[in-house]
Amino acid sequence: MLVPPGESPRRSRLAIGQRWQPFVVLVSALATAVIVCFGIPLAYPALGLDPSWQQALVEATDSSRVFGREVIFNFGPLHQAATDQVSTNLVPLLTGRLVFSVEWTAAVLMAGLLRGLQILAAVAIGQAGSAKPDPMFYSLSSLGVLLSVVHTATETGPRRARTTLMLMVAIGIALSTLVKLSFTAAALPALTCMLSLEFLRLCARPSCRPAGALAAMAMIPPAALVAAWTGVSSGGPEDFAPYFTGLNAEIVLGYSVATSAIGPSPQIGLVAVGAYGLASLVSGVLCWLTHLKPLSRTFPTPTLSKLAALVPALTLLVIQWVVLKAGFVRLDGHIVTGTMLCILFPLFVLALGGQDLSSLSSGHRWRLAAPILLFAAGALLILAALHRKLPLHNHGPVTSLLNTPAIAALLLLSAERERILARRGASHRDLRGESEDLWLKDGASADILPWEVTALLANGAPYRPRPVPQSYSAYTRPLQLANAAYFAPPHPPRPAGLPPPPEQVVVSVNDIDGRLPISLDSPAIRTILETHAFSHTGSRGSLVFGPGGHGIPLGPKTVVSGELSWRSTGQGGFSSTPIPLPGQGSIAWLSVDLRATLSRSGASILFRSFPFFFDYLDANGTVVESDRIVPKAVTDLLVFPLIKNNEELLGMVERRTGRQKDPVRHQSQLAAVRFSVNGFVRPFDVSPYRMEGIRR
Repeated sequence: MLVPPGESPRRSRLAIGQRWQPFVVLVSALATAVIVCFGIPLAYPALGLDPSWQQALVEATDSSRVFGREVIFNFGPLHQAATDQVSTNLVPLLTGRLVFSVEWTAAVLMAGLLRGLQILAAVAIGQAGSAKPDPMFYSLSSLGVLLSVVHTATETGPRRARTTLMLMVAIGIALSTLVKLSFTAAALPALTCMLSLEFLRLCARPSCRPAGALAAMAMIPPAALVAAWTGVSSGGPEDFAPYFTGLNAEIVLGYSVATSAIGPSPQIGLVAVGAYGLASLVSGVLCWLTHLKPLSRTFPTPTLSKLAALVPALTLLVIQWVVLKAGFVRLDGHIVTGTMLCILFPLFVLALGGQDLSSLSSGHRWRLAAPILLFAAGALLILAALHRKLPLHNHGPVTSLLNTPAIAALLLLSAERERILARRGASHRDLRGESEDLWLKDGASADILPWEVTALLANGAPYRPRPVPQSYSAYTRPLQLANAAYFAPPHPPRPAGLPPPPEQVVVSVNDIDGRLPISLDSPAIRTILETHAFSHTGSRGSLVFGPGGHGIPLGPKTVVSGELSWRSTGQGGFSSTPIPLPGQGSIAWLSVDLRATLSRSGASILFRSFPFFFDYLDANGTVVESDRIVPKAVTDLLVFPLIKNNEELLGMVERRTGRQKDPVRHQSQLAAVRFSVNGFVRPFDVSPYRMEGIRR
């Protein structure tokens, strides 16, 4: 075993040795995992932004669309484990919850084998606070790395059982990426660390057992991932790789930039980020003292010792950075993710480090534990200040206990499944009276921009969505083109293999976080205006289009091109040179090749992208309107007329047919547009632009 000569592994006073302790560990592991993973109540259709994209994913599952190819979004075929939404196909929901339950059970069992019963309290507290899959997954990834470190440094407990449970943890971390694609950013470093430590074990003491464990760690998790994909996804093995690459990767990469708004209370946000950084630092020091430094002494050569300590240290640093991006890139409810890890990670470190801490004096142990408790308490206070509630389970432990049998009954009782599906159908009917009347043609397929999927379903229309079903997610040019191609006419240049476009398209202009999704999806809007004819408006002003459009009448085309330069506006801001708008009675589309500077790229990677705005100026250079925009999405951007609501879009459409004058907004005030950025680094190098104006 990998310990220095002449030393024997220390055992905790609570380490498994008595007959009753394995049963306590087993029962505790199963109870905590089942209560948390199966105790969350099911969710049913509702109106609103989040229920909308969740229903879009549910409809994709029910209609057997392939994630990563036909559905481009940040969630995968096991999305219902995170959204809790009921669909006609309950297999993905149950499978996803089983994944989380099994991986947590394996982690707790292995921790019990390695460190004893003290880990149970930490995991129970952690699971009680993990009301959402995000902190549950990130804490599991950290716990998996720590378990791998302890597994490498000690030989206590049955070797076969420890290796099997470690493999189960690795499989669970891998399978979680089918719940949410962005989990890959933490899953890949964690799995790499676990594999690397097994490899170092083999290098330190070559034998068949470490070699077998290394082979299993390298082959079985990917094989289980492919097998699970084939079982719960409508795509075959050939669609597995595109789920992690291509357009799906564009969604994940664009999210951080798109959600980089400064929150309403940036001071609290900076305090939260500072507290998170300090808690991570203190946790890292404690982890080094209790795990990584002792681990480095168990290898026979200095090179292996340094690698054994460096690999998990870097992995945990990467996971902390990923959580920073996920929890603090938006200063809203996502801060729960980072705050919970502030609390969970120190608990795991302390619980798994019980043996090493037992050798320290009580004074040293208190000096190590006091900063952890201090920053955990600070994190709780910050969260309470932001949300006015503590980060306990959304429904409480009693509700979870009551819901667990009901959810578990889905596995066995067909009558329970039928009751749940009937309730889902009833919720759709109930929403009919709350949502907008769109007066769609009976039986005709439809899509809706930018997001109100639930309202569309409440109107009874067969849903035929575009590849990126939520317009605010069309962050980059390839994503925009995928949506635009979907609405193209059925003859060339429409790409082969695409299903026919929907017979009806509903457009409702809404904003989110200071952004106009209608602008992000400008190429799709342009295609719709060219290929569909305006039909009527809904009861709340939404515009309904049908097939048979003849395109925007092309008059003399004006093309203005040039290069943007940037100047400081003071107080950490920059603005571009203004671009003149065409005269009244025109439609203008703008494309800009924004070339980020090295300093902006570095700031975006390390922390966050600075908010990026699109300003409308009057003849005096005064800002009339300002909207947030995603830098990589400024291609074929509809910039004139300014569309902020349904009436203005209707005005543009009807002016095209000569039935109405200018839109309601005073477009005559608008003389130019420019880009502006909040930040303390020069945002972009000289960037070429091109504006195309079409006279109506």
